[in-house]
Amino acid sequence: MNDETLEVTLSQLSTQLERFEEKNTASHKELFTRLSEIEKTQARLDVVTGGALFVGGLITGIILPKLF
Repeated sequence: MNDETLEVTLSQLSTQLERFEEKNTASHKELFTRLSEIEKTQARLDVVTGGALFVGGLITGIILPKLF
């Protein structure tokens, strides 16, 4: 192989790698966006669950003993 053939081959490989990188960057961005949404939903559920447990504890510990 001569130098010109090597340059063309390397240029083609470089172009293919750039396309591959662009495609992967786009797909990873979508993945991280979805994971971010899932984490936000999980955080909301944690807050709601904590509040429900707190209210349940109040009912059990304060209100029920006063009624009986």
